[in-house]
Parts: sequence; C-alpha cells; structure tokens
Amino acid sequence: MSIIGIVCWFCCPPASIILGFLAQGKFREQGQSDTLARVAWIGGIVLLVISIISTIVRLQNQ
Repeated sequence: MSIIGIVCWFCCPPASIILGFLAQGKFREQGQSDTLARVAWIGGIVLLVISIISTIVRLQNQ
C-alpha cells in the first residue's frame, strides 16, 4: 500500500495520505519499520499543499 501511495502522489495526493496511514498501521501491527509508509503520507501532504498554493496563485493571476 505504501508504494501505491507514493505512486498516487502526482495523480491524487489525498489517496496517498490515506494509503500511507493504512500502510503505517499494517506495518506497526506486524512490528516492521514503517518508514516507507511515512514517506507516502508525508509526501502526499506536501504535494497537496503545493497543489493548493499553486491553484491559489493561478487564480489570483487571472
């Protein structure tokens, strides 16, 4: 799920956030490192913020 979350960064950042959190829960249940899942949801948040800011800037320039 975390790899799919990373792939979703560019097409749907909210999906990557959700998948990252779900994957993080699964990794923790299994006692494994959840670094890749963190990368998925943190990257999703970053790209979501960037897309919101770029949309606001584009709307103001019209």
